[in-house]
Amino acid sequence: MFSLRCRSLSALALCLALVVAIPIGRSSAAESVPLPEHVTFVHGGALEQTLAGDDAATVLVDPALLPAGEPGFEGPLEVVAHWWAPDGTHVLVGVSSTVTGARRLFICDHNGTDPVPVEVASGLFLERGDGGYQLWDNPVPAWSPDGQSLALTVFDGDAAFGDIYVVSLEGVGELVGSGIEPAWSPDATQIAYTRAVAGATSVDDSRPYVVVGSLGGADSELGIGRAPLFSPDGTEVLYRTWSESAGEGGSSEQLVVTPVDGGATRQLTAYGPMDDMGGPAAILDYRYSPDGTRAYYLFGRRSDGRGVWEVAADGSSAPVDASGLASEFVLSIDGTQLVYTRGEVYEASYQTRQQIYARDLASSAEWQLTGDELAGFACSNLSVSHQDRYVAFDAAVIPAGSLPGSATSREVWVATLDGSHAWRCAVDAWDVASQPMYSPSVAGDGGPPSEDDLDSMDDDYDPTRKGFFEMIGDAIAAFFDWLAGLFS
Repeated sequence: MFSLRCRSLSALALCLALVVAIPIGRSSAAESVPLPEHVTFVHGGALEQTLAGDDAATVLVDPALLPAGEPGFEGPLEVVAHWWAPDGTHVLVGVSSTVTGARRLFICDHNGTDPVPVEVASGLFLERGDGGYQLWDNPVPAWSPDGQSLALTVFDGDAAFGDIYVVSLEGVGELVGSGIEPAWSPDATQIAYTRAVAGATSVDDSRPYVVVGSLGGADSELGIGRAPLFSPDGTEVLYRTWSESAGEGGSSEQLVVTPVDGGATRQLTAYGPMDDMGGPAAILDYRYSPDGTRAYYLFGRRSDGRGVWEVAADGSSAPVDASGLASEFVLSIDGTQLVYTRGEVYEASYQTRQQIYARDLASSAEWQLTGDELAGFACSNLSVSHQDRYVAFDAAVIPAGSLPGSATSREVWVATLDGSHAWRCAVDAWDVASQPMYSPSVAGDGGPPSEDDLDSMDDDYDPTRKGFFEMIGDAIAAFFDWLAGLFS
């Protein structure tokens, strides 16, 4: 009996030693502990930041520290929008004067400091239309893949088309052309955009052309279309186009692919006329899979069916329906999962109470990411964290029969991609974005930590991870279960 007790105590000591060694071992942290993942959002007129799944936020960009005072742009100021560079080294913030309503853009570093004002020919940016504080649409920014410059579309009043500038990190802009919807090539040497149509007062009524322009070089027209997007390898451009068809339905939009250097256009879809309140159905959004072999797009009519569809980028397969009624979608970073919202339709053109779902594209398994606590909310503005662990999103309560801008409450939430947990990060907040992983080039030089610099991550970094003492308790419980089995 004494020998058995000694062996039991030795086993308990071994269990505890193994548990203690897990969080203390610094050399294994880079392999077993993920980098912290943050989300940023607009709250109280500032840009705030928190760890994914936490509710303790810190101010990243304080509008009181931004330069103001020029005529028409007097303080106090408030942050109304933000866009991260792909490598996380800079963030572009849209700022509004609470006195005049005039808006400006500032490029800040990853700490939200050293603001650089964006200077282009149009000067102060004024809000267009009835966007409200939750929408920024002038100018429309797009970061280059290398994070070293921006493409901005600056509008003159309510003009249908604007002037597209390439802006450096120093805030200096160079005119590229007149149009809308600029998109960067993967190597950041070309921009595809929709060229302006002379005299057009509406984009929908005109027949604009998709153009690919080399920075500092010549432009080439690809064809009638809108919203171009480069393939991941940069050799082709995906865009939506249309052709006139007989009958009351008018023309339906199609997705096509055209080589950047010229060649035959390849059509990926073949939709016929679809009446919807006197007009055809529309292709509302689309993107490539990370490997470029497939394209996903949101297609449907405003009043009923909207689905996310999958099609081979080479046109070899028919579209495959990947979801039901949907309003927006994103892909996981590795391209294996589709994350989308679907909800109820009202007022013929708008949806409310959108909930978030994830779908495994290989097995077609589907699960819901939002729980009962969000049943009355409309969820939107999805973004997936850089390690495919979290989905950040806005949640709002929209009164029945009213537009999304009439939301009575706005919150920021984060959910795990596996659907097991969801957390509210802030109330009276919006414009949430999963913060990109920092570039290794800035680590160790006053920038964010590199993977090798990180200690073990505690519970605040990942609420689904077991704490140190919880792990010890589990080990002790397992030991006594084993011990009881010896005498049973």
